[in-house]
Amino acid sequence: MSVASNSAETRIAYNGEGVRAGEMNVRDLAPALLGLGEILQSANASLNGGRADVQVYVRSNIRQGSFQVDIDVVQALHHAKTFLDTNKETIKSARDLLTIVGLIGGGTATGVISLIKFIKWAAGRKPDSVKPLGKGETRVTIGNIHIDVKNEVIILAEDHRVRSALSEAFSPLSRPGIDRFEVRENDEVVETVTQDETKWFAPQDLPINADVLHEGDHTAVLEVIKPALVPGKRWTFSDGKRFYGVEMDDKEFLERVARRDVVFGHGDALKVALHTRYARTETGKLVTLVRVTKVIKELPAGPSKQGRLFPPAH
Repeated sequence: MSVASNSAETRIAYNGEGVRAGEMNVRDLAPALLGLGEILQSANASLNGGRADVQVYVRSNIRQGSFQVDIDVVQALHHAKTFLDTNKETIKSARDLLTIVGLIGGGTATGVISLIKFIKWAAGRKPDSVKPLGKGETRVTIGNIHIDVKNEVIILAEDHRVRSALSEAFSPLSRPGIDRFEVRENDEVVETVTQDETKWFAPQDLPINADVLHEGDHTAVLEVIKPALVPGKRWTFSDGKRFYGVEMDDKEFLERVARRDVVFGHGDALKVALHTRYARTETGKLVTLVRVTKVIKELPAGPSKQGRLFPPAH
């Protein structure tokens, strides 16, 4: 077994009045940087499978006027001679991943419809048709307008991990004074996502051409089996009958967890507001998707005060 590697770099920035001095709250920055790392690691996993690993590093490059950082992406390729002789599928390099996502500009990226550009073009609208064109491209039509994109862009657009990580990377834009995410090259801005555009990057659990049959909200009590402490990962809950993964959308609660204001023990539960969607994919498969929209109450495990034969003395 041999290992080869390649690398690429890019520069991103958060801009607005709140970061003009080159300072940024660590509670905003940390989840965003974790999200950027998760975007590339998830994209690598989706497009390259187990054939390559990606590590993402951050270098400080703070300049007055915005909060700017450099991102280094290092990819290790794992292969044997037999694999190289028989496998015809091209591995997407570190630079390819940055280009496909839209986190790099100039050079080979010029004119490419990246994931970020595609999501901004769709602007939250459901495609009327998604048609493979061959030669690695897909045509997406909305109304009277169509756009041709690489198949890899469609794969990532439907990858929940990538969409969740994008949402985390752009999460600082929800803070007052931070209104723009930028990709920069040679001191020029080559891609932007504005505060108003962030809503289009919310995680999508369904293929882009799936039909939603029904959706609704209700309240439930769920036991916490495994909290997700990394952005973009699902929480594991039990409703007393089965275990399942659920998205946690309550950012205020997630911030409390990150600060350790909330610590979980065996048997702890949460009273939550759930949003459930029932959909059918293009192949006819029924899918049920559940999200926690709000944590209403924390329910620590322990003996109930009600129904005790001998209540504690006061």
